[in-house]
Amino acid sequence: MTEKPGPSSFDLTSVEWTASKYSGAGAEKPDPSSFDLSSVEWTVSKYSGGGGNCVRVAVKDGYVLIGDSQNPDRLPHVFTPAEAKAWLLGAKDTDFDFLLDL
Repeated sequence: MTEKPGPSSFDLTSVEWTASKYSGAGAEKPDPSSFDLSSVEWTVSKYSGGGGNCVRVAVKDGYVLIGDSQNPDRLPHVFTPAEAKAWLLGAKDTDFDFLLDL
């Protein structure tokens, strides 16, 4: 398994971000390290092919956690249910289909 570069290795100053039209205002969220992840039940997409090529998703204490299935020791990203819903609706509505061409 090839280790992916960590987030600090990317220069994000010139990135063009795409937001879903379903997005709203951001909310205060807990630090990912505050969660006890030992009992979290992760779900991965059936499209991952079992090779670790997928993100993993879980719900803990009312927040949506999205983690890297290839690097399970990295802390997950934390989203409110409204943020996760906005992204999922946007994905279903083709807002992020440009990712399919990568």
